[in-house]
Amino acid sequence: MDTLELRIDSLAYGGNGVGRHEGIVYFVPFSVPGDLLEVRVTKQEKRFREAEIVRIIEASPDRVEPPCPYSGECGGCQWQQVNYKTQTEQKVNELRSALIKNRLNDLADMINPITESPKQLGYRRTARFKTVTSEDGSQEYGFYRAGSNELIKIERCMLLDDRINDFLPQVRLGNPGLVGFDLFMDEGGAVNPFYRFSEKDLGADFFQVNEAVNDKLLTYIRETVKKYTAGKHPRILDLYCGDGNLSLQLADYAASVTGWDNSKTAIERGRKRAEVLREEYPKFRTKFFEADVARSWKNIAGWAKQTDCIILDPPRRGLKNQTSRLAGLNVPLIVYISCSPPALIRDVAALQKAGYRVESLQPFDMFPQTYHLETVAVLRK
Repeated sequence: MDTLELRIDSLAYGGNGVGRHEGIVYFVPFSVPGDLLEVRVTKQEKRFREAEIVRIIEASPDRVEPPCPYSGECGGCQWQQVNYKTQTEQKVNELRSALIKNRLNDLADMINPITESPKQLGYRRTARFKTVTSEDGSQEYGFYRAGSNELIKIERCMLLDDRINDFLPQVRLGNPGLVGFDLFMDEGGAVNPFYRFSEKDLGADFFQVNEAVNDKLLTYIRETVKKYTAGKHPRILDLYCGDGNLSLQLADYAASVTGWDNSKTAIERGRKRAEVLREEYPKFRTKFFEADVARSWKNIAGWAKQTDCIILDPPRRGLKNQTSRLAGLNVPLIVYISCSPPALIRDVAALQKAGYRVESLQPFDMFPQTYHLETVAVLRK
């Protein structure tokens, strides 16, 4: 297939570089804004093309040498070839552009400077590996190749904390039913494995992957809640609470925290954490429900009648058609954490229509070397 020259001018949500040729948009993986490339089309649609790099004619000044030997093949990282400042700028630009595209220009002007990650490598405290079993029964583990379901075997991942990489040789392989495993670090730094024997197995509970940025996120949430509930000890609902990572830090300030999550083990950890906190703060009240938020709105509504603030960190898909249920609780302060700008924008727009006003949008770079962005929206009524 013929090739063409293409100048990359931006990065799209999803990680691909964007260039234009004869009025057609091209998406090119592992490219950098400013690159002049020779590319080959790999997929052709009416309004856009997907292409791969044949050679770099002129490297962008923002292009760096990827530190990982699997970069350009592994689907785990999209931006190791992009210098870090450009990564964070592009994430904020994409968030701003998406807001403007959705006619939320006032919110686009409200974005605070991004909170950067102190570590760009070795920051991940969790990882999900895929395994494949050969005909002879031997097994290998790794990550998916970019854009496919093909496994790339890896020895070490540059994004993982060294303690997780050092644990990999201890993973127990050999069970023919094994489809993958998760590794996660607990608060003490110990690495724990979780073996998956079904593609439907959700695996280990959710943990914030970047400890340093999580600490900054907690500080921001704490300051936000205190700012907008000054003069009272707020009663907080924590939806999709996990083990109370976001809310239990307020034990010295809040009157109570009531949490919902469908993970039994996360709820059990949350209850244990709360017990420890009550030894120091005996007036602090907690209640944790092991339940699916989407099926618990009636119960949640009962608790919301005496609530000052809702903190929620829903799955990547966001709330979708449940936003009206959240708005209907009529709680004066909502702190909404999202790792998906499209889902956040959709849900925030719906909350605005329901009478909430956005006070701030604060991006956090929880996932360096990838296109993913964590954003906190603060809304009041």
